[in-house]
Amino acid sequence: TTMVSAYRKVLDMDSANSLANQIPEKDVATWNCLIDGYSKSGNVELAESLFNQMPVKDIVSWTTMINGYSHNKRYREAIAVFNKMTEEGIIPDEVTMSTVISACAHLGVLDIGKEVHVYTVQNGFVLDV
Repeated sequence: TTMVSAYRKVLDMDSANSLANQIPEKDVATWNCLIDGYSKSGNVELAESLFNQMPVKDIVSWTTMINGYSHNKRYREAIAVFNKMTEEGIIPDEVTMSTVISACAHLGVLDIGKEVHVYTVQNGFVLDV
């Protein structure tokens, strides 16, 4: 995972993917690293494909995919992933909530933004957005 992360940091996703493919059973951190790298390099479709292939996702996986969509100005998809995450019973953290609120602001969807804000208040989040 460390070497995959190093390649990701310099957005050398061909090398990161090649190395990751040599790992028989990727851990969640390796998957997350690939998703983040592909998102940051603008290949959100491949990031989404990897996300959908993941056998196990954690809060970082979900937040990374939400952030990947937001990074690529695909705010509706970011909100859709957030909705799916909560439907699956995954509890968001402050990073997730900040990203979702930002996506709502970019879209100008006040009604969804208010719902997200109510959720943050009800669940005791302290956000610095």
